[in-house]
Amino acid sequence: MQASQVKSEFPSIKRSVDQAAQLCQTSNDVPENVRGALEQLNRQASEASRFLEQETNDEKILQCIDELEELGDQAKNACRSSQVNEQVAEAVVKAHDAISDLQRRLH
Repeated sequence: MQASQVKSEFPSIKRSVDQAAQLCQTSNDVPENVRGALEQLNRQASEASRFLEQETNDEKILQCIDELEELGDQAKNACRSSQVNEQVAEAVVKAHDAISDLQRRLH
């Protein structure tokens, strides 16, 4: 997979992350560890979005997606280890799976 393909697919991943973060912010019953993990994932996804607009080095893009996938893992694991409403959990899993799918295709 080339950099241009990553750049074209990333907006849908960013939307998934945004949706999970928004649900987390609007839900009252989200534990602080889940909220923190999602905030970090959302912040990194925003940085990745800006980074991908300018970057052409495939290795650096891969590293960026790998880091994002790690944060996605952390958010997913935080949901698993805490009591989170189903809607938030599903949104986190969807965002994580989108990132993981892209990462698998890059490797």
